[in-house]
Amino acid sequence: MTDHSLPRAESLGVRDTLAGLRQLASHWLKRRRLYRLQQLDDYMLNDIGLLREEVNASLEQPLTVDPVQDLQQRARRRRVCGPKFRFR
Repeated sequence: MTDHSLPRAESLGVRDTLAGLRQLASHWLKRRRLYRLQQLDDYMLNDIGLLREEVNASLEQPLTVDPVQDLQQRARRRRVCGPKFRFR
């Protein structure tokens, strides 16, 4: 009987590595798009329901964090908690 667990484990490792690289690339591309938001003035950001500090905080997150999802969560929390809510 042949043991196929090692080749299977190695292929899972490669698959996981590729998935991780794809995710990092996706987060990097989203981060590049968010840099465009950073160039808008505060009035335009306010029109789309964002604050500059939310955009900046999302861009400061590590590359393993989806910056668009982070920005959406920050904006949603601020709307729920009120205008005086600020992030650290």
